[in-house]
Amino acid sequence: MLKDFLILKKITLFILPYIFLYGLYIQINGEISPGGGFQAGVIFSSCLIAFDLIHGKKISEKYFNTELLIVIATLGVLIYASTGLISLFFNKNYLNYYVLNSNKLIAQNIGILIIEIGVGLTVASVMYLIYSLFQEDMK
Repeated sequence: MLKDFLILKKITLFILPYIFLYGLYIQINGEISPGGGFQAGVIFSSCLIAFDLIHGKKISEKYFNTELLIVIATLGVLIYASTGLISLFFNKNYLNYYVLNSNKLIAQNIGILIIEIGVGLTVASVMYLIYSLFQEDMK
């Protein structure tokens, strides 16, 4: 495990908050720049994987257990689907964001941001779940 290497542990623990902040930047600015929910989700899951590599499975499992990750993945899919269903309730097309606000530009930005949050949550939790399952399989 990497927790035995002191220098690597200190450097990784120093870098992880910045990686997380960069993931937040990609998440928030996804609709106006390259990036978005999928890229931010992969960045978030890389933070979780690095945290697991440094601290070990016992500490990571305490904060990010399998059941919680499944709930987060499901919540992300529900956020995505419910955004589309809102427009169906107002007799518009699926994922038509114009029902969210009277100003079409603001409605488009709100809708895309909500969709990207759902995608980011789902991708981050599923990527970390895949890593966790591979880790359990290797034992």
